[in-house]
Amino acid sequence: MSILLALPLIAISSGGNQSLATTIMGDLVVNRQRGRALGLLYTVGDLTSAVGPVLAFSFMIPRWGIVSVYQVSLAALVLMLVAAAYFSFAGVSRNR
Repeated sequence: MSILLALPLIAISSGGNQSLATTIMGDLVVNRQRGRALGLLYTVGDLTSAVGPVLAFSFMIPRWGIVSVYQVSLAALVLMLVAAAYFSFAGVSRNR
């Protein structure tokens, strides 16, 4: 896969992952705990944005090459799409 094709795919999947995670969290958490849950979600997202590139460039690329970074990102995109399909069709109740 060309790097010029993979970078936009990663950018789109990253934006989609954050909005999808926020939507799922809003459906699963009661109103009183929603602020705390979303704060934790965004904190973890920010930490992974900081740690992810360091991990990729220090561990994954020297061992498995640059393609491994894109394969992991593609796998994460597929998992998020499966989760979106599951939660949208599983009848998750709102505001339990």
